[in-house]
Parts: sequence; structure tokens; C-alpha cells
Amino acid sequence: DNTMKDKPEDQANEDDVANGDPTLPNRPTITVVKLLWGQLDGVIEDIEEDYDAMDWSGMLRVDRGVVVVRRVILFERPRDALVHPRIDRHTVAWVSHTGPHFDGLIIEIIEPPVLDDVETNEDPTVNMLHLSTPQISLDFAMVDVAGLDETYPVDEMGNALRIEGHLLSDLDLCPKGFLSGIWIAEPLIDEEGTVLADGFFKGRWVDVWGRMMGFLRGRYGVNDAGEAVFFGKYINRGGQFRGLLAGTYGPGEDPGHGMFRGEWINAAETVEGVLGGEYVQIEDRPGGFFSGRWATLCDQEAVESIK
Repeated sequence: DNTMKDKPEDQANEDDVANGDPTLPNRPTITVVKLLWGQLDGVIEDIEEDYDAMDWSGMLRVDRGVVVVRRVILFERPRDALVHPRIDRHTVAWVSHTGPHFDGLIIEIIEPPVLDDVETNEDPTVNMLHLSTPQISLDFAMVDVAGLDETYPVDEMGNALRIEGHLLSDLDLCPKGFLSGIWIAEPLIDEEGTVLADGFFKGRWVDVWGRMMGFLRGRYGVNDAGEAVFFGKYINRGGQFRGLLAGTYGPGEDPGHGMFRGEWINAAETVEGVLGGEYVQIEDRPGGFFSGRWATLCDQEAVESIK
């Protein structure tokens, strides 16, 4: 969706973020936001069955800046679609209906530099992001969006809205992005009846724009020391090894929801980056889901923001 990013200053702002001097004041800011909504832990195999669809048609708006949709996630056209024509460059709206699964968007928000008001000696007004669907309305200060990694349940059926953010920087120097997939409670038991793992996870490793980079998979459970840990590996699209994954996980505030955080170690046996996010695995429900972010160690701000 480049119809709202057609002015020369928009490209200039992107170039400043990617190639400009990060120490200069009043630089433009670009934030990448990933949104998911629906039954995050829905069973994909049931998606063709009859179901009562939930209407998630909504809108995202910022007080200041340009909103650009970079990727649409699992929309079922023609029923689900972005709303055109758009109201303005600050706003994007969509029509979306979900059943036993979810839809989503990856959005780029370009904020031009704003100078202090020299006449009144006042700081610029705080730029806000406003997000609304029939189920939920949220407001965030844009300075906080890059660190978001939150899931907001909306009913007992597992429907929820999830929002994640990354502050854009020099991606060639310090890559980062998102990861998501299934998180299933399925014990791994050896011949002697010993539980080796409580479940498994597998999913996709993508860049900030949602482009496929590879896959991750592994197991989770409680080790001999009583710690809840996960371990696995990350491979690229060609099946080549990219890293070993290891970390910890634990319950969150909502039943069936939890958090995970870990590192990945490359072939040279050095820590290359971190990954973290949230998972959903509700007792007596067959599905499970995880979603989160990853970042290389050279992007310290992104690393510190990952759970």
C-alpha cells in the first residue's frame, strides 16, 4: 500500500533513518507495528469448517505522521480488505472477519522531525497512536510503541488482539524482526516413561516487513533443576543452520498466557541476538500459539525491549 507514501519527503525520511547520523537531534522516526487479531491459538485445520465469524473491522490512526500498510496477514478476500479510498495519510481502516484463526497487518509509521515551538518555548505535543475495533480501543504514545509486545484477550473463546513494535534503524547493520507459530502441549516421553519435554513449538522467522527468512522449531519443558526452559534451532529458507535457540518461559497474568525470552547462538558458538514474546496454551483447548520479536545484539535498544 504505497498510495499514501508518494511524497519525496517520505522517502527522504526513510533514507535519514537508514543512512543518517543517529546522533543528530530531530531526526525522523520510523516504527514498524505488527497487529494480529482473532483466535490466536485457533486450530488451522478447522479453518474450512462452518463458523460464526467475528467482525474485527477497525481503524488505526496517528496524530502526526504517515501510516503505510506493508503487509496483509491472512485476509480472506474479497470479504476482508483494506478500506479505500483512505481518509488521509494518518489513518488506515480495514474490514476483517475471523473464525478459528486470525488476521493481521504489518504497518510502517513515518514520523517527520518536529521542532520545539520557539515562540512559546513549549515541547511538541505527544504523538499518539489510536487503535479501535468493535471489541477493543487502545491508545499509545508513539514513543512507547516500539517496545510493545502485548496480547489483549477480549473473550473466553480465545479471541484477542496482539500488538508488537520495532523502531526502524539500519537493518543492514542490525537486522531484527518478528517470529510466530504454534505452541503445543504434547509431552515427549522416552521408553522408560520419563517426560523429556512438555510440548513443542514451530513457526516462521521473518524480517520487520514480514518477509520470510526461515523457520524455528524446538521443545519446551522443565529441566532437572526445576526451571521452565525451551530449546530449538533456527534454519533459513534453504534449510541451512542459522542458530541454536535457548531460553526460559513462564506464566503471564491471564490464564493460559505466558512469556518467553531467550538467545540464539550462531555456528561460531557466539550469541548473535535475543528473541522473546508471548505464548497462548489454554488447558482443554487443542491449539496453541506464540508470537514475538527478535533482534541482533548490536541494536541495544531493541534487545532491552524484548521480554
